[in-house]
Amino acid sequence: AVASLIIPFAAGAVLGGVLPEVYRGPSATAGVFVLFMAIALSISSPPVISRVLADAGQLRRDFAQVTLAVAMTNDVAGWILLGVVISLAGTGELPVADLVLAMGSIVLLAVVAVRWGPRVVGALLDRARRHGPPHGPVAVALVVIFAVSAFTNAAGIEAVLGAFVAALVLRSSRGAMRDVEPSIASMTESFFAPIFFTVAGLRVDLGALFEPDVAFWCVTAVVLATVTKVVGAGGAARLSGSSAREAAAIGVGLNIRGSLEVVLASVGLGIGVLNDTSYTIVINVPGMDRIFLHCPGANYGFGAQDVPYGRLTDVDLFHFGYPPIMARMYWDEGAELV
Repeated sequence: AVASLIIPFAAGAVLGGVLPEVYRGPSATAGVFVLFMAIALSISSPPVISRVLADAGQLRRDFAQVTLAVAMTNDVAGWILLGVVISLAGTGELPVADLVLAMGSIVLLAVVAVRWGPRVVGALLDRARRHGPPHGPVAVALVVIFAVSAFTNAAGIEAVLGAFVAALVLRSSRGAMRDVEPSIASMTESFFAPIFFTVAGLRVDLGALFEPDVAFWCVTAVVLATVTKVVGAGGAARLSGSSAREAAAIGVGLNIRGSLEVVLASVGLGIGVLNDTSYTIVINVPGMDRIFLHCPGANYGFGAQDVPYGRLTDVDLFHFGYPPIMARMYWDEGAELV
């Protein structure tokens, strides 16, 4: 966990130090900008990593548990440091008391969430099912999410960390997956997520990437973020006794930054640490998730024999993968695809 955080963090700090001043936002001093870039290159996305591992049927394997534990550790450190960046951007001073309060709040939240969270939330959900309206459990879940988010926000930490902890507690509670997750997932996927990603995307200046200097720094950021995460996490795993394949899987898995990096970039732009150009550079780092989620060659041998025809009776559309990496399906002018 330390190596997977320190090495990308150091690389990000170096990158922030050598980036020209024109890439700094209006509220960013040199130190604040360096710290923000260090955080941007060092975080991972536990929710996305968990989903990928679960879909691959690898979630219960040792390397998967290590990957998730390391990702969560990195994120906690990243959000604490982000709180420092926000305070520095606003006042220009390091708020030691606020930092201590934030760290203490995270420890308190973690203890409560692990020790009593699932039991208390499970009891509330059960009571809502027995005595409340049909959507009572969903209302309870939303109250829990907003309450924990408000707690972390009041402690000087980003509210998104509180929402993530609340989601972990809900997932561990009795019956939450049965009648809460589908409703919340539906709201998120059909309303909240599209709005968030649309707003985030509208802020990206794609035209800037055609400028040689911006393109160079963008590629540099992506390469540094990717290589240092693989070297830091994978190298430490290898030294700790993991096999070469498991170490590589840990390093690659922790490169999945996903929506958390988008949240981080949006916060940076909002508080004036980033400007439109540096925001575009930071946003391109999680864009590399597509490579790790859909690794070239991963489905190279996918063919007609792999299609589950028995499950397609009532299906109107079957999405089987991405053409650039489904080479076999496009041999002989697409004969097998047809």
